[in-house]
Amino acid sequence: MLRILSWIAGILIVLLAILTFNDRMGLPTKFLYVFYTSNLRGQIKPFTGELGDYSRLNAGGLAFIKGFIKSFMDSKEVSSNSILLLDTGDSLFGSAECSLTMGKAMFDLMEKMPYDAMAVGNMEFELGLNVLRSFSEKNTLPLLACNYRDLKVPLGNTFAPGKLFEKSGSRIGVIGLGHGELFKQTKRDNLLDIEITDMKAAVARTASYFKSQGAELVILLSHHPNLDNREKVKDLFPDVDVVIGDLIAPKSKSETENANLLPLVCPSPYSRGGGIGILKVPYQGGSWKVEHASVQTRIIDTEAITPDSDMIQEVSKIESKVDTLLEEIVAYAEGDFKRAYNAESPIGNLIADACRETAKSNIALQNSGGIKASISSGPISLRDLYDLLPFENNIVKINLRGWEIENLMEESLGDANSFLQASGINCTYSSHNPPGFRIIQLAINQEPIEWNNVYSVAMTDYMYENRFWASLANHEEVQIIGPIRESLKNCLINRKRIGVSTERRFEDIGEQDEVLAKQSLEIEIASLSQPLSLTLALDSPMACYIAEILRQETDSDIAFINHDNLRVASEPIGKITPSVVLEIFGEQTGLDIVEISGKEINGILSSALATGGAMISFAGFSIELLDGKSHKIFPWEGDFDPNKIYKVAIPANFPNQIQGYFDLTNLKRKRVFSDLRRVFLTGVRRKNGKVESRRAIY
Repeated sequence: MLRILSWIAGILIVLLAILTFNDRMGLPTKFLYVFYTSNLRGQIKPFTGELGDYSRLNAGGLAFIKGFIKSFMDSKEVSSNSILLLDTGDSLFGSAECSLTMGKAMFDLMEKMPYDAMAVGNMEFELGLNVLRSFSEKNTLPLLACNYRDLKVPLGNTFAPGKLFEKSGSRIGVIGLGHGELFKQTKRDNLLDIEITDMKAAVARTASYFKSQGAELVILLSHHPNLDNREKVKDLFPDVDVVIGDLIAPKSKSETENANLLPLVCPSPYSRGGGIGILKVPYQGGSWKVEHASVQTRIIDTEAITPDSDMIQEVSKIESKVDTLLEEIVAYAEGDFKRAYNAESPIGNLIADACRETAKSNIALQNSGGIKASISSGPISLRDLYDLLPFENNIVKINLRGWEIENLMEESLGDANSFLQASGINCTYSSHNPPGFRIIQLAINQEPIEWNNVYSVAMTDYMYENRFWASLANHEEVQIIGPIRESLKNCLINRKRIGVSTERRFEDIGEQDEVLAKQSLEIEIASLSQPLSLTLALDSPMACYIAEILRQETDSDIAFINHDNLRVASEPIGKITPSVVLEIFGEQTGLDIVEISGKEINGILSSALATGGAMISFAGFSIELLDGKSHKIFPWEGDFDPNKIYKVAIPANFPNQIQGYFDLTNLKRKRVFSDLRRVFLTGVRRKNGKVESRRAIY
């Protein structure tokens, strides 16, 4: 017996010596494996799609994801105590199964995978906050978002800031981060009880707590997108070791070779479960060596993976419950209704037509980004409609004037925005003209649009509430019509069969008629009472005239225009045409409203008068120069009060601060127009050029 114990003691001593030797020599003694997915969007079964260089690939499905992980663990002889399975959010919504079960189908399956935690995505809020509260109460799959507080819950902790895990003999902290601009991504009615806090402070606070609890490695699981600027991430989250996020591109070769770029930022795998990320972190020298970690993304190819049998059964149970409902045939398509993001599409026309028909409006608009699938020739099932329109959006109806519709169409035809699919509109344009000035002719229901007429417009509540279309923020009277998917379903049932129309609603003359395109830029909008010179002086007549137009169009007390938005004119300007507007202004920028105290306004003026200060012009007040630098302000209405709050219109690129003079950094800006140039054009046309601009300086 004593001999056996001696042998055991000897073996233990040898093992300890080997571990100590490896540790001192810098060889890894253990590893942590983190598997992660991104934007599952309720995809519980495999789908066919294009993934990288692969087209028509059958990929994804929770059973195949679990099968891949199991195969990987077996091949590497990895135990479950050494792995984490995480998700970056937008997972509980986006499929028919999720919509019909209010996310429960996906949540239950993710529990059974089992996922260790998920960040809260903006699409999760499509289910409603009460549903998310019920999931949180189960405490089986942590919903993480350190920057969200639920104001209806006493501790505000519907979403945990993070979770500590015991893995590979160490404490691993996982912090969740929600989308910092959630209100731009989700219906506002679903967010009434949500407070969004500063993400940098929230992450720092949670990381500090985890480290005080002995966390040796801190992972940030983020749904805030595009955290792929390594230097920016290092500045934002210095206490984080690893970032696993949404929409993160692979690192460049130079970044891969630079081991000092920490935290480690992991590339995002393909969405909908089409891919999976694998992070492998070694433990050596007494700590986790993130700089020696490896990251890869793999495609979940169903032809090469054996699915997990238990998950197949679980998915089959859910499918059997919803299949009968989803396979209902609502109509037949005679041709393929394809989608497009930056151009008119057959499926976009179909949806817009259904919206206009349901709302009984003059026109209807549908953002291309809200259309998530195409419809192939043949029977159209309810499942097809859920794939096509996964969001639970309502149709709303508002009234817009002709010039507002024209501005929306110009935004749609620009280079940066999502194309607006339309019904009731015919538009001839030239893509060779500058963005913002591309429309040649615009008609509503075959009649030329009347600039100041009022038209009823149907759109989704997402479009109406989303400030991406800034001009819609100026309209408060709205009529809710009903769910968009239901309206499309009813229209299809009534039609029974639908064919693809070859008629174009948007016609790009492009190179076909360059003369017409150029002529459209020379149409006279208005003639000014007298020509105005455009210089970069504080009291430049044309610059002050522009500021007054911006002030009147936004019903503001004051307007500023910074001179880097303007170009000096060689001759006084007396006639306003689109080409003249393009010559006056620099790059396209938006127009904001901000509430500024008289004290800050005084600081802006002091900066403008100082050498090297802000070069601006203004409207809404005049100033008296006292000694070349000091001044006195005389508002055009009332007396100036440094403690009063004034409504001020400023370009979107107006500086937030100039050291020693003013600081607008913490003031909330409201974007009211996307293109300052078109605001000016509209104002000039509305006033027929007859805008009184008072003297700026006495």
